[in-house]
Formats: sequence, C-alpha cells, structure tokens
Amino acid sequence: MGKNSGWYHRALFISAFIILLCVTVYVAMVYGKINTPIPTHFNSSGQADSYGGKSSLIAQLGIAWGLYIVLAVVGHFPSLWNTGKAVGTENKEKSEQISRTMLSALIFVLSSFFSYSILCAAKNTGLHPVALPLFIAAVFGIITVSLVRLVKNG
Repeated sequence: MGKNSGWYHRALFISAFIILLCVTVYVAMVYGKINTPIPTHFNSSGQADSYGGKSSLIAQLGIAWGLYIVLAVVGHFPSLWNTGKAVGTENKEKSEQISRTMLSALIFVLSSFFSYSILCAAKNTGLHPVALPLFIAAVFGIITVSLVRLVKNG
C-alpha cells in the first residue's frame, strides 16, 4: 500500500486479500459440484434475475481480483491521485493519508462484496435483502467522508 501506510491500511489490504483468496479456494474446491445454471446478476432485493453457466464464476473472480490489483497498484503511486484541488506542501501528507484511507477501505468493501456475491452464486442462493443497500451505503459513505475530510484539509 505504500511506504506511509498505517497498520489499519495494511490490515484492510491484507484482510481483503484473505477474503478473496478464501472465496477463490472455495470456488476451486466446489467447482465440479456446482449445479447450473447459477445466478449471474441480482436485483435490488437480492434475488437472482439472470443466470448463466458456472464459468461465470471465473469471470466474476477475475473482475474481483482485477479490481483488487488495480486499486493496490494505484495505492503505491500517490502522484496519480487527484484530490480535486491544489495540494501544497503543508497539506500534501494529510491529503495522501486521507486518500490512502479511502482507497484501503474501498479495497476492503469491494473485495468483501464481490466475494459474498460470488459465494452466493456458487451456492445458488440469493443475496440477503440488505446486502446491496449496505454495499452502496458503504461505498458512497467512504467516498463522502473522504471528500469532506479532503475539503477540510485544504
């Protein structure tokens, strides 16, 4: 996550990795036993509304791992981040810390939700009705809190 990462950044990053690894191992272990069709999309109530072959699990895992890797790489290059305002030397470190916290939290939430939805698909079940609203609230909450903190830091 970078040289200035705090313990909580590393904890979120490693936890997300472990969650994705566990769901990947689970899918690999049960892949031959999975009955098709499996859910490939869920509506806002968490019920499956689209189905496909079990190979779609591989695609979903690829997307989850791809997001994890891209966000992890971006986390190593703070010069790529744009906070939407000029960052001077006096607030640069704090702005990078806020952005790094946002990125770490998003990596964890995205990895957790993707893993949960892949697990539900593999088990041929729907999502819990509050899963999607909770995920959306978490993503937008993290972004909103981070943006407010960045504006106050300005």
